[in-house]
Amino acid sequence: MSHAAIHPGESDVCAVCGLSVWRHPEWVAEAVFEDGTEVYFDRPKDLFRFLRHPRRYPRGRRRSKVETAFVTGYYDRDSIPAREALYVLGSDVVGPLGAELVPLGCRADAEEFLVDHAGERIVSFDEVTEEMLG
Repeated sequence: MSHAAIHPGESDVCAVCGLSVWRHPEWVAEAVFEDGTEVYFDRPKDLFRFLRHPRRYPRGRRRSKVETAFVTGYYDRDSIPAREALYVLGSDVVGPLGAELVPLGCRADAEEFLVDHAGERIVSFDEVTEEMLG
């Protein structure tokens, strides 16, 4: 599924932590609901937190109503379907709030990033655990 780069407005805030998302466009993620509503996140970890516990965040939203989710790719800054991205853990690259899951669009990019940035390992969307979210 192709999707334009994620472009939140200056007033958009992370649905999990409430921080502004437009200040760090290289980390922004989004969930798109069946009704077309877009909810933004200031980093991939908060997207995962939301998808695991959606009732804690925007009132009246349920994960079953999320049509798709996107993360911003580290190298090209294009949006990647979150389920298709690979994530590098434990690298020397930090997000807006510290250690982060770094999204990459393909295995070759993830392996290159892992080596170049002292990452610990590469995981898929389904392999992300609560422990990894810190």
